[in-house]
Amino acid sequence: MKYIFTTVILALLAQPALAKTVYYCTTLRAVTMDGNGGIEHPLERFKMMVDNQQLHLIGGSLFPKGLHFNLEIAKNGVLHARWDGHLEDGTTITMGMAHFQTRSRILTSTITDTFQVSSIFAECDKF
Repeated sequence: MKYIFTTVILALLAQPALAKTVYYCTTLRAVTMDGNGGIEHPLERFKMMVDNQQLHLIGGSLFPKGLHFNLEIAKNGVLHARWDGHLEDGTTITMGMAHFQTRSRILTSTITDTFQVSSIFAECDKF
């Protein structure tokens, strides 16, 4: 009886919907464009975590504080996600897009703000 009770409690605590798949990524190319021209960033590593609601990029000089993209489409091994920003008047606008192909493990992302546009192309491996 004790084992059945323990199993039921553990089953309730296990939340597979909240489980994250972790990938370790290396940029193949990363470029930032602004009013003064373009900057090509050196190759670097960062971490990507994916669950059923978000794609989260964190680490390196590209994502020191992390960036959360909302998962829009997850179909046939392809993930499309969007990062929303907010204007001063409270309007929500799309500021970035991310696209990840789970079979080829290629991530592409474009992020924009008022003064610059950054684009990355990276290869990711599952941990």
